[in-house]
Amino acid sequence: MRHLAVDIGTTAIKIAEFDETGSLKNYVIVQRHQRPFHSSIHNLSLEDAVPAIKIGIQKAGIQAMRAAVAVPAFAAFTSISNFIPIKFSSLATAHFETEPGKNLSIAVPADFLINYQKIFAGAGIDIISFELENLSLARLLTRGKNEVVMIADIGGRSTHFTIAQNGLAKFISHTDFAGVSLTESPNLGRQILDVIISESERTARCFKKIYNQEVQEVMLCGGGTKIPGVVEHWKNEINLPVKIVKEFDPALAVAIGLKL
Repeated sequence: MRHLAVDIGTTAIKIAEFDETGSLKNYVIVQRHQRPFHSSIHNLSLEDAVPAIKIGIQKAGIQAMRAAVAVPAFAAFTSISNFIPIKFSSLATAHFETEPGKNLSIAVPADFLINYQKIFAGAGIDIISFELENLSLARLLTRGKNEVVMIADIGGRSTHFTIAQNGLAKFISHTDFAGVSLTESPNLGRQILDVIISESERTARCFKKIYNQEVQEVMLCGGGTKIPGVVEHWKNEINLPVKIVKEFDPALAVAIGLKL
């Protein structure tokens, strides 16, 4: 049975369709340029999301109507601790052991997930599962790799960082500086990119304090990597190997990771 993986980003909705073997058969990216679908300060509305999803499905001729759905990093609270926090009814929580004595704890407001359920029901899609996008990226881009990798996903209005090893997300952070910030202010674009890179370096320092490990490689993905000069400048500014997703459209990384 075919199924979907859906990643609703700040300025684009990515819908990927996979066949019974897990092979990518079809996809569509529904862009929005005037204002975001949602962000850390702007909730996703049924009026915006449902028509956009329906238009994308119709445009691409997608047949499947069951989906794994990504939860955006800006919607989640994450922490590293040596204990499991108390659960609250207003939060959906999950906890993963990253190494003995350390847990990655994730909490998403229940209202956020309920809103997503209403949106997908309005689009006629059954939700199979939810997963934080950072976990999908870690699995896709670092599975089988012993190196400690920082994944920087540059979206339209949010950039999030996932430090991962062997397919497991170990540390997560994000910033609201992102692709739109780089293109709306051409004169400030380079300075804004430097801020994003500085945030990635701060994230690496925080990770080292907790795990006593160094980031060994940076992997770039997301639609923001298509902006001219971004990848080249990143390579020039840090003393680490910097790679970009090349096997598929870098904007599809979360959606493809969802299906694994």
